[in-house]
Amino acid sequence: MKGRNALLLKLTRKLFIAVLLIIICTTSGVYATDIAPDDGNTTEPTVTTTLPYIEMKVKAVKVGESNQILVEMWGSNFTNLEAIEFVFTYNNAKLTPSNVSNNEIVNDLDLYKYEKRPTQAGDKPTALELLEQAEFDQNSTETLSKAFNFETEYASSLDIDLFRYLASDGNNEAMQFIMSKKDENSNISAIDPVLLGKFSFRQTEGTTLDETELATSRIKVSCDDGVTPGEESYYVRDVANGENCTEIVEFTYEKYGSISGKIKASIINPKDNEVKLNATIKTLTIKIFDMKDESVKDMKMWKTTGATYKNTKLSNTGEEKEIGLPQPYQEHQIQLEADGTFTIPSIEFGEYVILIDKDYYGDFIITNVKINSENKDIDFSKYEELEEINIIPGDINNDGLMNSYDSNIYTKDKKGGKANQKINLDDASDRTGINGTKDSNWFTASYNTYRTRGQNIVKKIYNLEGGTYEK
Repeated sequence: MKGRNALLLKLTRKLFIAVLLIIICTTSGVYATDIAPDDGNTTEPTVTTTLPYIEMKVKAVKVGESNQILVEMWGSNFTNLEAIEFVFTYNNAKLTPSNVSNNEIVNDLDLYKYEKRPTQAGDKPTALELLEQAEFDQNSTETLSKAFNFETEYASSLDIDLFRYLASDGNNEAMQFIMSKKDENSNISAIDPVLLGKFSFRQTEGTTLDETELATSRIKVSCDDGVTPGEESYYVRDVANGENCTEIVEFTYEKYGSISGKIKASIINPKDNEVKLNATIKTLTIKIFDMKDESVKDMKMWKTTGATYKNTKLSNTGEEKEIGLPQPYQEHQIQLEADGTFTIPSIEFGEYVILIDKDYYGDFIITNVKINSENKDIDFSKYEELEEINIIPGDINNDGLMNSYDSNIYTKDKKGGKANQKINLDDASDRTGINGTKDSNWFTASYNTYRTRGQNIVKKIYNLEGGTYEK
């Protein structure tokens, strides 16, 4: 008898929680088979009202050997925020809710899937059924909340009311997330975007994400913004009603990355790997070619010495000759930092060939440069053989070789002969040379090093994916 009374007391204490949750769900309206429709108090914004906007920024980061997909919730154009209800789907074949702090998959997820929820008999559930449902939702919220963190600024003023699974559709797992402010006296407002918090998912190994993996089916933003005097304003978009959720909430995907590295000019004795002359250069051109372009895919073009990988080259008599080059996706005139480093931002995710080009130097080509959500900021200096990208001076006619043709053109130029191209190996307008060494000394050292030892190919091609130089 004593045990029965204790159970009744426990159930009674939870009744109030259950009633609150039922009220929340009743006024939320997600699916007709799950939650009752809105109660009719929804106030649509007038034409002059600026809708609140929630941008869900999808970003990928590397955590150990796993990929973590962070979905940042950025809010703007709201005054005195009261609550946000957000119903969304994710592809459970590619994503699994994970702890924000370490990307470990949240434990016991299967216990709180929609099909595990307590059943209710008929349209009028009993008090016991309500309590069972309330307890299930409370435990679900505590478990799934590990996959969401409020931003520090809002951790003390916002709280998660409900976080649970809804009915799934194949691989599209549906979730309902409701948050509200803790203190009625606090005023959470923003015109410009502010980061409210972030969701975390672990990406399934071997999968790639596209822009269909996450989607919204319902958004409801409640604000005490004075649009309706004495009442909260509810801004709602629901796919079930034929409405466009992206008017209020939208998933946006990070699509751009960067490349960076360090470039120098050195003459290295191939026999003993001894540096004979070493310098930091100032300016050069970096061309980025998109592998989606069929003309870029032909690797023979990049491997063949003297082939059509240049816009122009000097003929063996020193005359410029048009030989064609695929149109680059981007072309950058680079001013290197004092230590030879560079960074190129805003490169769209994709696969590229990188051409480092400087007049009268051997080209340096990097293939299989793949920029994506898992590898978006590529620092070439992190690769052992690219710690310092070395370009070799002296390839005067841009054919990838160091031979007598280069010597003939340079000698004529030096003497002011027919092939006068005003060739400078440094970035100065005179022949003062590189790092105090005259241009002629640089050319002689380079010519003697690479020509006489049979190492006359001064164009370098590095396969980033394979981690090897092309032969």
